[in-house]
Order: sequence, then C-alpha cells, then structure tokens
Amino acid sequence: MTTFKKKALEALFSISSDAVFFISRNGRIQYTNPAALQILKTQNDPLLINSVMLLMPMLNMSKWSKLWEGIAIKDKHTFQVDFMNQKEQLFPVEATAMIVEMDGEETCLLRAKSSVEVNRYKNILDLTARVAKIGHWEWDVIKKTFRLSDGAYDLIGMPKPEGPVENDSVFRFLKQSLHPDLYESLLQQFWEEAFKKGESLHREISMLVNGAARQFHIHVLPIRADDRTIAMYGTVQDIEEIAERSDQMYMTQTSFEKATDMIFWVDENADFINVNEACSQHTGYSREELIKMKVFDIETTYDKSRWGHFLKLIETAGVMPVEGEHIRKDKSKYPVEGHAIRIEHKGGIYICVFIRNVEDRKKRVAELERLLKQNEKLREQIKKDKDYLLEEAKLSNNFGEIISESPNYAKVLTQVERVAKTDTTVLILGETGTGKELLARAIHETSGRSNKPLVKINCAALAAELIESELFGHEKGAFTGAFRQKIGRFETADKATIFLDEIGEIPLELQPKLLRVLQEGEFQRIGGNNTIVVDTRVIAATNRDLATLVEEGKFREDLFYRLNVFPIVNIPLRERREDIPMLLNYFLKRYQEKTGKNNLRISKGDMERLMQYPFPGNVRELENIVERAVILSKDQGALNVKAVLSVAKKERQKRLSGFLTLEDMTREHITQALERCNWKVTGKRSASELLGLNGQTLYSKMRKLGILENKK
Repeated sequence: MTTFKKKALEALFSISSDAVFFISRNGRIQYTNPAALQILKTQNDPLLINSVMLLMPMLNMSKWSKLWEGIAIKDKHTFQVDFMNQKEQLFPVEATAMIVEMDGEETCLLRAKSSVEVNRYKNILDLTARVAKIGHWEWDVIKKTFRLSDGAYDLIGMPKPEGPVENDSVFRFLKQSLHPDLYESLLQQFWEEAFKKGESLHREISMLVNGAARQFHIHVLPIRADDRTIAMYGTVQDIEEIAERSDQMYMTQTSFEKATDMIFWVDENADFINVNEACSQHTGYSREELIKMKVFDIETTYDKSRWGHFLKLIETAGVMPVEGEHIRKDKSKYPVEGHAIRIEHKGGIYICVFIRNVEDRKKRVAELERLLKQNEKLREQIKKDKDYLLEEAKLSNNFGEIISESPNYAKVLTQVERVAKTDTTVLILGETGTGKELLARAIHETSGRSNKPLVKINCAALAAELIESELFGHEKGAFTGAFRQKIGRFETADKATIFLDEIGEIPLELQPKLLRVLQEGEFQRIGGNNTIVVDTRVIAATNRDLATLVEEGKFREDLFYRLNVFPIVNIPLRERREDIPMLLNYFLKRYQEKTGKNNLRISKGDMERLMQYPFPGNVRELENIVERAVILSKDQGALNVKAVLSVAKKERQKRLSGFLTLEDMTREHITQALERCNWKVTGKRSASELLGLNGQTLYSKMRKLGILENKK
C-alpha cells in the first residue's frame, strides 16, 4: 500500500482538472478539490456533500464496504457511476479509485471526470450485479445494438448470444414476455420519455420468466451529448418471488398505472409519496416533481391549518368525499372531486386519494343549465304568447278582414302596404268606429313580425296607476298587491308589434318612460333595477287631436313627434259609402249565425236609407244597427232596418235640436260620457267617474233610458 502525506496530496490536487475526493472507510468525505466542488455545484460550502452516500446515492454502508473491498483488491480500480450534486441532479462520471495510506490512515483516493463514452458504466454495473444481484444493460443508439450482463440474461430468462444483440431481438423478446398493454406503456411512454427528455427514470414491471410471473425494478439513464441521446444504460433487479399472487399484483399495478382517475398517496405531513401516471397528465408535473411536492402546492382549498382539520375528520370517518380545485404547472386551474381513504401501515398513517378532473363535466353541466334556462325562457315566451292569444281570442274582433272596394279607402291601404315592411312607428288617426285597430292588425300581419302576436292595450280602458304596470310590468313586492312578478306588454311584444290604442289618454307622468322605449328600446319594471332591452315595433292610434293636446300641455311634444313618424288617417264611413253594402252583408251573415236566424234580407228601400245615413259612429254604428235589426226581425223575411234606423235618426235629431226634454238630455249626456270613455261604465276613467255617479246608479239609469251598453 502506497503511503502519502495528506497536505502534499491536497496541494497537488488543488490544481488538478479532475475532481478528487479523499474518502474514509466509514464513508466520510474528508477532502474535495476545487474541480470537485465545481462539478458538485457546492463552491460556497464544501461540507454540504460530506458522505459517499450523498455523492453516490445508489450506495449504502453495506454496499460501500463491499466496494471498498473490491477497490482494495486492485492497485487501481476504474468504473463508471452516477454522482449527485447539491441540486439533487444525477450525472455520469468515470471514476478511478485506489486505497492509500495517508498520514497513517487508510483512505480511498477517488478521481472522477465527466465522460460520454458508452462503455464508461461497464465496471460499475458489473460490480453492482455482483454485490446486489442486479443485471445491467447498455443500448447503443448509434449502432442500434444491446449489450446485457450475464446477470441480466439470467434474470429475464433470455438466451445469451455471442456479442451484441440487435434491437429487434430484444424488443421481440420483451413483447413475448410482457402483457400487450404493459409493453406499449414501457416502450411508448416510459422508454420514449427517458430517450427524449434525457432524464433518469425507474419503474416496476411484471414479466413471464420460464412460464412464471416475476416482478422487476428497472432503471433507465440516458447518455446525452450535444443535446441528444447517444446511448442509454440501465439496470434490472428481481424484487421478489411473486409466484401464486403474481396475477393479482400485476393487475393491481396495472390498474394503478392505467387508471384514468388521479391516485395520490400522501403522508401525514401532506407530502406526496406516490402518484400514478394520471396525476402527471392532469397536473402537468412529472412524477419526480410531484414526489417532491406537498398537497398545498397543487390544491387551492388546503393549507396547513385545514390539513390538520382534514386529518382529524378522516381519522373518525376512515373514508370521506373530497372536493376542491387543482393548480396545473402552467398555473391554470380545474375543479376536482373524489374520495380519500385513511390507511395505517407499519406504524405510519397514509392517505390514498382518488381524484377525478371534473372540468369537462362541469362545463357540460353549465352548458346544459344554460340551454335549459334558454329553453325555459322560450317556453315562458311561448306560454306568454299563447296566454295572450287565448285572451285575445275571448274578445270578439270588430272585423275579420278589411272589406272595401272604395277608391278612397284604397289610398289608405296603399299607405298600410308601404309602411308594413318597415319597423317604422305608425300613428293611426281617425274618428271613433272607423276601424283603426283593423289597420294596425293589417300592418302587423303583412310585416316581418307576423310570426309573433300583435300585443294590444287600450290606454283609455285602464286606470292611470295600472297603465304603467300593464305596459312595463312590475317586480314582486313593488307595491301593495304585487304578490308576484308581472311581465309587461312591451316585454311580451319583444320581436313583435305592440298596438297602443287611444294613445292620447296616456297619463302625462308616464309619457317620458314611453318615450324612452320608443327612442332607446329599453325600460325597467316597476320596482326593478335591471334594464330590459326589447325590439318592439309600435303602432299607436287615437281619435283625439294630439297637436291640440300638445298646445294645451296635456301631451309631450317630443313624444308626439316620435309617434307621428308615419301618420295614417283612417277615413270615416261617409267618405266610402260604396263599402256600405259589402259591410252590411258581412255583418248580416255574422249575426245571423250568432242568433240562429237564416234567410234574412234587406229591402231596396232600407238599403237606400242606409246609403243616405251619415253614420256619425262610422263602421261600428253600422254594425250596431245590423245587430239590433237582426234581433228585432223574425226568423225569415225582410231585415227590420227601417225601425232601427228611425230610432237612430230620432235620437240624433234630438241631440241636434235646440231644446231637449230632461229625459232626452239625460240620455244624450250619458251617451256622450259613455262614448268619451269608450263605453267603460265603472272604475277609473269611466263614465260613472266622469258623471260623478255610483256605478250601480248609472247602470239603473241606462236601463231606464234604454241606452244599449256597447263595448268597443
């Protein structure tokens, strides 16, 4: 044994480019030269790596002792091995070791330098195989050949050929010995990942050796140069005889690896101690990275205090559901849920957590909820349309269709045709009874909104405090009696047409809100804070002079101009007398069907009388005359128009005469009040309110005076 002075050797190796270590028999590193500190990245503190087990993590004390004995046999022993630096990174070196006497003490002098030659691991692998019963192999990427140690051939049961083995032979043997899924996993995931990333990887696999299942631990270390893998070496070690339970162990391991759910093994300190492949796929971290992390690093819902609470809960429950949110390596987040199981093993407490990424499921649920809400909204809209149409169906329309052959009325219909195809606001003017609503319906039904209902509201038929709620709706609790939310007519008429009849009667304080809808297409329900946007075409009608109301300060000028974009004047019946015969026959057919009377006809004289009558009530008055005549006529024969017309003329003459009896004056006064209020007898803005009478009193007077109640 050669004897040296320690100080002399330290001085000698301080300028060496090779890394030099003095290692005692008990594995303590006594000296490292500057080159060694550089490759270990511990220049600031040479004592950070002070043990041979930290320098070469594949060794323990038993293996180091055997390695020492092996070195002592030879004067100089050269081998290849993995060093680990301060950052816990493994890197290959070529080492030369010898046992010397230094200041009277046996010391291992170890010199090492980096190497990329393929054969640099041969000696250390041979030694490892001899000491720890580990087989080793080498793969030359360039030559596409394998070299296996004798121990490797014996362990896996592969016949030993002479010289290197070609790739195809090894892969063919593995394909025969491994389960198909495991073979694909080994080559495509494990092998390729090591080859491409150049990272050291390890894994446990089950193989058939001479017909029996055996479990092995395999290790792969790529050798890289110029950022590419030029060779790979590895080890294979028989873990244990698995004989009778080999199938179950294989299935358990395969299930763990192949599970699509993430499986984390966690200790009491929240450290990950094992994870399956799914954990890497979902989190973006490699297994090696995850093993060095804690639960808190990827789970947003836990910290140290909550982890302690979780441990207490699962200690009581044993098994419990978990739900939370994970953070990927790229900082994106995804929701998770699953369950955790508490397991006691060899005095330790472990938590096995089965977790599923529910990001896609929650997205599908959210989309389904959105579609359901959309569907519910459509159903509500259909129901509103249906309810409205059913309500409208209960009301008898004055006209089933426009009936006319008058050239004068043809001009009005031409205006209707021109404006119908647009979304322009229309104001229909004309005397009472001319059929303004009929024109509004004709505009709607020939427009692009005809697939939606024509929503109607009579502004004169509702009390002032109710008009706003009818037009714009209200929220639950907005005022006394608002027990539920109400959808207003404008909201119902979204994408449709709204007809505002008797627009001149709308209260002055409500007109700004109506103007906002016309200008901006938006409003708020009574008691609501949300702005509702609608696309509604507005048609308004009145028998009043809006320009005069503007001058009197009873109607907003800006609202008048906003409504008066396209005015249509509906001409009175006296200006289209040629339509009287057609209208009379239409009404005659309708009321004959209602009363069950058939074969009624009108005499030539009665027709002439009707043609000369001024019809101050226009088409509505003609309809009333025909209805009254049908009621008074016998089942067959001439229609009794003369008597009805005579009464109408007398009533008109009395109204126009200079002096009327008290009874006639009362009748005329009540009739005028009824006409002014659109024949609304009781309630707000009604004839009884206008006359200052109790509703029942007014009904009594009407019966006594023979006034026929006629609703518009």
